[in-house]
Amino acid sequence: MSAPKQAVVVPRIASRCQLETFYELAPERRWLGAKHLPKCVASSLGAHAVSIPRHIVGFLASRGLKLATAESCTAGLIASVLAEVPGSGSCLDVGFVTYSPSGKAGFLGVRQETMDRFGLTSEEVAREMAEGALAQEACAVDIAVANTGVADRSPAGGPPPGTQCFAWSLRGRDGRVVTASETRIFTGSRNDIRYAAALYALSRIPALFDSMRMATACATSGHEHNSR
Repeated sequence: MSAPKQAVVVPRIASRCQLETFYELAPERRWLGAKHLPKCVASSLGAHAVSIPRHIVGFLASRGLKLATAESCTAGLIASVLAEVPGSGSCLDVGFVTYSPSGKAGFLGVRQETMDRFGLTSEEVAREMAEGALAQEACAVDIAVANTGVADRSPAGGPPPGTQCFAWSLRGRDGRVVTASETRIFTGSRNDIRYAAALYALSRIPALFDSMRMATACATSGHEHNSR
């Protein structure tokens, strides 16, 4: 009987970025009606920030990778903006919209204990959402991206408006799962924040894929060394 597979944890990254007017979208691409792009996304991909979904479809398709989304605050926007790109069907497998605590628990296996202890807007919940999507038997994917956050004011003592938590889970060739997570704070209108979060979630996939793939390779190498 083989030993149970273990998840490899990548250190979290926390940062803050402002959602500001960066540039008007080209008239021929009024992308989902969005008028602004987040400065943090635009700065990472330069003047081609508006092409994030097309870039990600190309990245995934060229490597034969399948993606699942597990969304709360973005409520399907990550999957939706990706689906705008022709050929996205080759890499977008399934999208979960789990807005409520019961949805997160029932469909993605997020533990009530995690939600109670850390709150719905937390990297811990985002991680369990991503890993839960990846674990679905009918979900034949290599990568899952998750989002949970607040776009409006939260109850007293809650996270600041615009707080968005993300997680990305990768299944290695040996079945091991490695997960990375980040927290970002965007400013702007409710939907500005949601669009920014969707774009950001996609924009991080290439860099995180490379780092997480290295993490799974190192973990596999270490396991093989220890078993000798």
